[in-house]
Amino acid sequence: MTLETMPVFSALSDADLQAAEQAAREQAAAREAEEARAYTEKHLAAPARFVLEKYKLDLSAKAEIGGKLTNISTAISALCNGRSGIIIGPTNTGKSHLACAVARASRKRAMRLKDFDFAPLCEINKYRRSEEYQALLDEAKKCDLLILDDFGKNECQRGDGPTYYGNIILGIIDARAEQHRQTIATTRYCNGDLLAQRLSEDLLRRIKQVEGSNKTHVLIFLGGADGQ
Repeated sequence: MTLETMPVFSALSDADLQAAEQAAREQAAAREAEEARAYTEKHLAAPARFVLEKYKLDLSAKAEIGGKLTNISTAISALCNGRSGIIIGPTNTGKSHLACAVARASRKRAMRLKDFDFAPLCEINKYRRSEEYQALLDEAKKCDLLILDDFGKNECQRGDGPTYYGNIILGIIDARAEQHRQTIATTRYCNGDLLAQRLSEDLLRRIKQVEGSNKTHVLIFLGGADGQ
């Protein structure tokens, strides 16, 4: 190869380097977003229609952030931005729809534990935990957003202490609290005393405080519920 035929390499300018670095960051962010979306769709197991665009907003619904009254739009935005909370309302008022829609809108790695599926699974694995069940518990503790759907149907509290199932849920919530991870619970129990009886005051308090003291919890009351 002679000097005349040698390829000429030109140095990249600072602007070119910055553009290349920005493109690499955008590609990495896109890959991460797609991985989170795929994870959420697998672990959410929710109908495709459960998105905010198809959620029928109940403007008469009551909502609180940190114990202060607010409108439902502001409360939903707070959930989308990482606040933990509880969505309360009778059957067929859109609780699961709203929780799953928030999970999809947040673009986090989200999963849903449905009470009527998860409680029997805990009992089956009470004395000998399968690897699949242990993996599910681990994911529930470390995913970015956990939805506890229709909780209270199976008692977490009986008498003065938690049930076996209640202890499992408390263990998950405690692990998430240590990592400041977001949790959203939905429940059909609108009466405050009955809700505390089914879930326990301890569990309710931990859900409200799970993401750290620097953030205040969200309460949304659908279908005329008021938590009283």
